[in-house]
Amino acid sequence: MGVLDIAQDLKLPVLKVMNLIRAYREVEMPRF
Repeated sequence: MGVLDIAQDLKLPVLKVMNLIRAYREVEMPRF
């Protein structure tokens, strides 16, 4: 259970970062 709990705790921040990077690229790429 410990490993799964850690994986779930890491999953949310990683998804948030991925979404931020994806949104940032969508906004910045058309300019270049």
